[in-house]
Amino acid sequence: MKILLLTPWFPNPENPTLGNFILRQFELIAAHHDVYLLAFSANRTAGKSVSCESTEKYGFKGWHITHRSGQGPLSWRYARKGRSLGLSLMEEDSFFPELVHAQIAHQIGDLLHRIKKNRSIPIVSSEHWSGYLEERNENLRTAERFRKWLAIRSVDVLLPVTNQLGEAMKRSGFTAQDICIWRNPVNDRLFKPSPKKIFDFMHLSSLDANKRPLEIIRSFHELLKDHPNARLSIGGDGATEPLFALREELGISPKNLDIHGSMNYKEVAERMRSARCLVQFSRYENLPCTIGEALTAGLVIISSDVGGIRELVNEENGLLVPRDGHKALFQAMKSSMESPLIPKAFDFLKTKKLMDQIDAIYEEILRKRN
Repeated sequence: MKILLLTPWFPNPENPTLGNFILRQFELIAAHHDVYLLAFSANRTAGKSVSCESTEKYGFKGWHITHRSGQGPLSWRYARKGRSLGLSLMEEDSFFPELVHAQIAHQIGDLLHRIKKNRSIPIVSSEHWSGYLEERNENLRTAERFRKWLAIRSVDVLLPVTNQLGEAMKRSGFTAQDICIWRNPVNDRLFKPSPKKIFDFMHLSSLDANKRPLEIIRSFHELLKDHPNARLSIGGDGATEPLFALREELGISPKNLDIHGSMNYKEVAERMRSARCLVQFSRYENLPCTIGEALTAGLVIISSDVGGIRELVNEENGLLVPRDGHKALFQAMKSSMESPLIPKAFDFLKTKKLMDQIDAIYEEILRKRN
């Protein structure tokens, strides 16, 4: 099947890891279908109003279109110019899709509406954006509200990553005929259980205020009073300086608390194989990729009970704590040291299952169209 992949979230100079989870979905689709990728990024420091770069280094035929960001109508004009360039390049490459698989619909609703109007092909759209959630209730700018309205009119099947996100999108106005849950796949050749454990706990994230890495370190510091040999690995894509500063302030030994920066996909899998528990304490989430990866790798999950996390995490594989349950987080970590949970095998996110699921969705939408 010829499938056009569209995304406004893509690695770029301003955010080198943006949309890594989107690439995981696209890689799975590309392994079984003939795909063409058009990715779009706004860049405040772009020298040209619109520029393009091949996506071959990411393993996809297609283009990454970068347009200069601006204010009001100017930003819309740059974005529209970029959309037109992308479609022209696709036609020059003689790629004529049977179906569109988009991501983050409210940011590219104008493009989806244009394709729907001019080409009349089915559109499915995956969704990961947590801005629909009640705890965030993100206020969209005028242009984004209009693009969202166009997306609502254009998308045939919505593919939110959790049931909870799907319900939030309905409340937000989406009226697609079908809403199917399609989660982020996990490469089970990389993420697999291992008996070799170096760390009792690990945390991996963007290290921003929502993820609360400093609160995790403070809870771990309390745990060390009862379990002085416990070990925590913590790091990710964000600033690590505050983590080092807090480690020094609390007097935690580097032997107990290992801090690291960004990791590639294989390094993440290796780190997970060497840990026993994944700790999350976000204020809000949909369903972090790290949770699915950790479960597939045989880790126990300790997480704040937010978003769709409880759709995968239960008493058989983890411990959920209240969003503001700082003491409960410490107690869960303490319980994990004193009464270790042996999680059941987890295979819900393996690539074969998710590929079968998305193929069934594609086939059904084309069947209805014919």
